[in-house]
Amino acid sequence: MGLRVITFKLDERFLERIDLVVERLGITRSDLIRAALESFIKFSLADEELEKIDSDTFLSSDIVKEVDIKESIALQN
Repeated sequence: MGLRVITFKLDERFLERIDLVVERLGITRSDLIRAALESFIKFSLADEELEKIDSDTFLSSDIVKEVDIKESIALQN
């Protein structure tokens, strides 16, 4: 499945915070937003709902793993 472009609005201060995080982690805004949304959905859905989703592709992406690793390192420093 290819990626689609979406547009949404953010408060300027919130966008500045996002930019600080992506700079520290060495990822793109899109990577961070995708990982955040994937994590939110992963922890918000009940187990039976997760089974209906192609979790191998959706919730186990390399982006999420990379961000989790980099976030863990950043939190330790």
